[in-house]
Parts: sequence; structure tokens; C-alpha cells
Amino acid sequence: MATTNLIANVNRGLDRIENHIRGYQNILNDTNNREQDLGNQLRDSRNQNLRLQRLLDESRVRVERTVRERDNAQGERNLAMLAYNNERQESQRWMFSYRDKDRRIQELLREKFAKQLLYW
Repeated sequence: MATTNLIANVNRGLDRIENHIRGYQNILNDTNNREQDLGNQLRDSRNQNLRLQRLLDESRVRVERTVRERDNAQGERNLAMLAYNNERQESQRWMFSYRDKDRRIQELLREKFAKQLLYW
């Protein structure tokens, strides 16, 4: 009986040890599961960060392209205004030149007429 009790006590002790080991295994499994979950969340966060960074880079490129297009359009507008102003000035210069020549022609014609009257 003493042996039976001893064996029973040893069996109970082994059961307790086994239960403790199982408990630690459950804790380790839970820890491993949590670690995997955190790893997955971290990977998802990194992927999302990369996507957002890519979107940010694309938007910066679009902004730079738009700024260049705006600057080019302003440059073209400035060139068009400069060309217009130059054409207008040139037109005015020709107009004044025409008026001066017309006046000179009228003056010469009057002189010619006066001379013809004098010499006839």
C-alpha cells in the first residue's frame, strides 16, 4: 500500500508537472501567436507606409510638373505680350514714318506746283 500510495503520489506529481508544462506551452503558443500577429500588423503597416509614400512621391511629381507647365505658360504669355508690344511699336513707327513721308510728299508737291506756276 505504501508503494501504491507512493506510485499514486508520483503519478499525481507527474500530472501536475505535465499540466504546468502544458500551461507554459499554452503561454508560449499564445506568445508566439501574438508575436506573429504583431509581425503581420507591422508588415501591413510597412506596406501601407510604402503605398502612402509612393502616393506622396507621385503627387509631388504631379505638383512639380504642374508648376513647370504653369511657368512655361507664363513664359509663353510673356513672350506673346512682348511680341504684341513689339508689333504695335513697329506698326506705330511705320505709321509715323508714313505720315512723315506723306507730309513730305505733300510739301514737295506744293513746292512743285508753286514752281510750275512761277515758271509757266
